[in-house]
Amino acid sequence: MADQERTYSIWPFLILFVVLGTVGLIGILAFGSPSSPTGTIPSFTTTSTTPTTEPPEDTTPVTVPGGAAAPEGVRDVVAEGDATSYAFQTPESLATVPLRAVVARAQATPDAAGTSLVLEVACTASADEVLGQVSVTETATSVTVLPVVVLAAEGTAPCAPGAAPREVTLPLERPIGSRSVVLVPAGTEVPAPGP
Repeated sequence: MADQERTYSIWPFLILFVVLGTVGLIGILAFGSPSSPTGTIPSFTTTSTTPTTEPPEDTTPVTVPGGAAAPEGVRDVVAEGDATSYAFQTPESLATVPLRAVVARAQATPDAAGTSLVLEVACTASADEVLGQVSVTETATSVTVLPVVVLAAEGTAPCAPGAAPREVTLPLERPIGSRSVVLVPAGTEVPAPGP
């Protein structure tokens, strides 16, 4: 009898391979690989050996034209031609909301020497307003004063009756002499002063 070549079907081997692969995959997903233990890697942190400090604040004093110290609360003075503008410090809360600005109700009186103006700024639009800027323009015949208050555009409280005005003394370029003092009419809306 001659040797006959036998043939075998591949399907049983293929089915066995798929079943073993599926069982192995489920085992790895469910229980993890026994040859590779798992652990938590600590987070990477850095430490600095140098102390952290805030940058130093600008301690340069604010001065008016002529070199004298600016009035209290003034953060910047700009002199341009005949006009000198005094920008006042405002609360940080106003930096994040829409603002409106109006010309303040004020009274300006020359001091006894005639070298400065004493400006009294009364509540104009709201108890929440703050003095934002005062511009003084001097000519040969007059001194014009423009006081501006700033306030939040929405939700402000009305002025309290009898509230004390804010007083600021502003130096003049030259003595008042016979010049007249002119105040810009109160309540006029103006663009809000810049930062």
